[in-house]
This record gives sequence, C-alpha cells and structure tokens, in this order.
Amino acid sequence: MIEGGEKAVELELGEVIFAPAEATVRPAYQSVIDRIAQEVRARGAGEVVIQANGETQSLAYDRARAVQEKLLAQLDPSLAAALKISL
Repeated sequence: MIEGGEKAVELELGEVIFAPAEATVRPAYQSVIDRIAQEVRARGAGEVVIQANGETQSLAYDRARAVQEKLLAQLDPSLAAALKISL
C-alpha cells in the first residue's frame, strides 16, 4: 500500500427487513447489524452506506436512520465518531 493511500473494501453484509409501514428494527435482524459492527471494528472505521426502501421517501429515511442508530450504539464513542455513515 502506498503511504497516504487508502484501501477500499466493499462488503454486502445482509439486509434488514421491516414490517410494512414500520421503521423499527426487528430483533430477528439484529445479527445483521452485529456483523456490520464487527466489520467496522476490524477495519477501524471507514464508511458504511445504508440503503433503505419504503412506501415513501420519509419511511425509507427513517428505516436507514433506525439501522444507523442500532449500529452506532454498538461502537465505542471514538470509533463511532471516526465512522462515516451515508444514508
């Protein structure tokens, strides 16, 4: 690796399925968020892109934010601060 360069790794770690018209992460999908947190810890931050769908744009955003909140809750504050999350 060239000094000052960066190494990009793209991983698709799974999907979280929401109940219709809901933005609450169901317990059955916590393992997906656990895997994402594990990868973030292993890589020492980086960028996570969270894509969400919904019946409306607002619902899709709320779902992405719900996943973001669950992920950040699993990380220590310094790692969470260093992590870039794109919704």
